[in-house]
Amino acid sequence: MLWVVTRPDLSAPAIAPAGLQPDRVIHVEAGDEKALLACFEEGLRHGGLGAVVAETARLSMTASR
Repeated sequence: MLWVVTRPDLSAPAIAPAGLQPDRVIHVEAGDEKALLACFEEGLRHGGLGAVVAETARLSMTASR
């Protein structure tokens, strides 16, 4: 799993009770929303990831396409 955020608020001990093993999650801290979307898009293109998550504050309709 690839998990992309703009703020350093993802904690490995916090995701373990949800069934996500910390050693199976790639955590990326993007500098801004544009970098977040670029990382998210690359993650979606990668064939070896089971899931891609991006935490964004706001997303325009154009960017979501």
